[in-house]
Amino acid sequence: MVGTPHPVALATTPQGDIMKKNTQVVLAGAVALGLAAGGGTFALWNSTATLNGGGVTTGKLAVAAGAVSYTDASPDAANTTWLSTYRIVPGDTVISKQDVTVTLVGKNLKADLSLVNATGNILDIPAALASDLTVTYAAVPAGTTPVAGDYHPAAGATTLNLKSGLTPAATDTAVYTVYVKYAFAKAAGNLDPNTTATQLDQTAKLIDTTQVSLTQVR
Repeated sequence: MVGTPHPVALATTPQGDIMKKNTQVVLAGAVALGLAAGGGTFALWNSTATLNGGGVTTGKLAVAAGAVSYTDASPDAANTTWLSTYRIVPGDTVISKQDVTVTLVGKNLKADLSLVNATGNILDIPAALASDLTVTYAAVPAGTTPVAGDYHPAAGATTLNLKSGLTPAATDTAVYTVYVKYAFAKAAGNLDPNTTATQLDQTAKLIDTTQVSLTQVR
């Protein structure tokens, strides 16, 4: 009897299965090795970070002068008011007051506060008035009143050092008040008013060209 034909299946052997499996394993290993050793297939790892230089910044040194005011300190004055229109005469003592703001920023910064005059000496009192007119300067922390020992004579000096070795304040700024005292003594002899007025005007011009200076010394 003729039977119904069946599909023909290829026989396999255990050895064939092993060979197939081995071939697959070898090929997969070869691919993996090729990816790792191919050179141009993978880029080398790279990472960057930004350096922080914020811990090193420059300091600051600056000085600024405020408005000036005047006080009549004459022993026999009726009051302490002194206006710019008033005129000094023998026996008068007038004090000007001006705040100066000092800014110092820097761990090791030190500076001197001085008065300078670009045109010459800070104050050259005319010879005819030298024995009668005295001009002195003082610088004290704002809010305090200078005492006699705080005042410095200025005649003949090109630089008058008011404060030495100033260092940064906790708030970086400090305010000092600069006082200028004009003491016009009563002359022993008679002075010509016209000549005296001219000499005082010359003295005032020297004072007007005087500047406050802040100079680093460290």
